[in-house]
Amino acid sequence: MSVKKLDPIDQLIEEWGKLVGRVFTSEEFRSRGPGFEGNILSDNTLNRDVTQDGIRIFVNGEGDLNPLFRDPEYAKKTKYKALIAPPNYLYTICYAQSPPDHGPVIPGVDGMYSGCDREWFRPVCEGDKFTYRVMCPSENIVKSSKYAGRKVLSYEKADYYRQGGELVAGYSSYEQWFDLKKAEELNIFAKRTSSKYLSIPNRS
Repeated sequence: MSVKKLDPIDQLIEEWGKLVGRVFTSEEFRSRGPGFEGNILSDNTLNRDVTQDGIRIFVNGEGDLNPLFRDPEYAKKTKYKALIAPPNYLYTICYAQSPPDHGPVIPGVDGMYSGCDREWFRPVCEGDKFTYRVMCPSENIVKSSKYAGRKVLSYEKADYYRQGGELVAGYSSYEQWFDLKKAEELNIFAKRTSSKYLSIPNRS
């Protein structure tokens, strides 16, 4: 009796569906070591602590001139009594959104980051040491797609804790995953009216 071969999206739904509700801790992620293949959560890419240098590099990258993030003496005079980091500094502590975190890599399937809701309960301060818990995936939802016939929205949730187990922030985010071959067959972008390009006069 022949077994019907699953298409890539059905295979993703089957394989990743087994993992819904799986929880990782920061200790488990970090035990993988630097350069864990296919995964951005490794010691060579992420911070554990909030340091003055780490904050400086982050805000320089963003071009943020807020003295709360740059001037320790100024920050001491504020209600925070210490240098603080921009809220999104927590991206440098933990962020999954990549196989094999949601599930095994499925040949013929590709994905894209699609959205995130974040919530902060306390400021991120210099000297904080963070751990985290990630539920990945927390939910997989199948929806129709004009681009690829069907797509899977794969969600994850995470909470960030500083020393003493105090909850500082959390997020819920998702990616869209789709069948590359199906997207090529539908090719909806090629069917649209071709764009008119602006011609630049020859000034030579």
